[in-house]
Amino acid sequence: MLYTAGFLAWRQGDAAAARPLLEAAVAVATAAGDGVATGYALFYLGLVPQFQGDYPAARGLFEDSRRAFEAAGDPEGLALALFGLGNLSRQVGEDGPAQALLERSLALFREQGDRRSLALPLGYLGRVALRTGDPVGARVRLEEALAIVEDIGETWLVASVLDSLAEVARCEDDQARAERLLGRSLALWRELGSTGTQTQGALHQLGHVALARGDAARADGLFRESLTLARAQGNKRHVATALAGLACVAAATGQPETAARLFGAAGALRRAVGAALSPADRIAHRRAEARARAAAGAAAFAAARAAGAQAPIEAVLDGALAAARPPAATAGQALPR
Repeated sequence: MLYTAGFLAWRQGDAAAARPLLEAAVAVATAAGDGVATGYALFYLGLVPQFQGDYPAARGLFEDSRRAFEAAGDPEGLALALFGLGNLSRQVGEDGPAQALLERSLALFREQGDRRSLALPLGYLGRVALRTGDPVGARVRLEEALAIVEDIGETWLVASVLDSLAEVARCEDDQARAERLLGRSLALWRELGSTGTQTQGALHQLGHVALARGDAARADGLFRESLTLARAQGNKRHVATALAGLACVAAATGQPETAARLFGAAGALRRAVGAALSPADRIAHRRAEARARAAAGAAAFAAARAAGAQAPIEAVLDGALAAARPPAATAGQALPR
């Protein structure tokens, strides 16, 4: 079906190909009076602006999807739409609404006996638990999700849950475990041929793991790869996160004012799209900013950060990608705990 082809294009990171397929799917299903097909097409179409950081547009499409499924009396579709709304709320930092929506989605999937789909709300409930200070609850949810998706052999869901478990490990400062999980995840994404948001996220997390373990050169390369992919695909949220990763590298390698400028630009872009920081990135940024502020002085750091926030984002990205790479031998440059 058209919406299946559109979803597959989106999963490969090709939003430009996904959008017309999904818009056509909505038109065909609506004209046919097929409420269930309309609901699915609207849901998958909502993934495109969500990927590109247009959260209001994505929310509107997920709400339309929810209404279509409710009108059609389709509880499984409704569970999917609620999942989309809950995940979107999580991305913009609305943890209370996110948890409520994801719990409703999980209950509906359980009622329908849809074991495969349980992993979707379970995984993101784990992320909400992590952000609200419950790493044990996060791990329980995520390990349940991982057991399900490994049992059914759903490769892309396995990779996605591994990414989330890696973030738990990063928050607990278990960098070795995070690296193992992310290495497996990235291999699966590449096996699937994906260069989309999930691959960008795995590269980004591996960059922070490398930096935490003192390898600024490897971290720089991973952040650059994530940034290049995100920029090419118009994924503003991941552009912002990768740019902040490069700010952390600058802080670790004696470039405090560069770090401040990059943090300023990344923060401005993140605020513009309404994206919230992940828990692990919040920890990493706080440490890197403290190091750069101490090195530059509070006034110079604040001035450089303000300049970065006001600079044209494309100019900042060009400069960041053109900047000299840190030397390969960087042992001992890990950020202090």
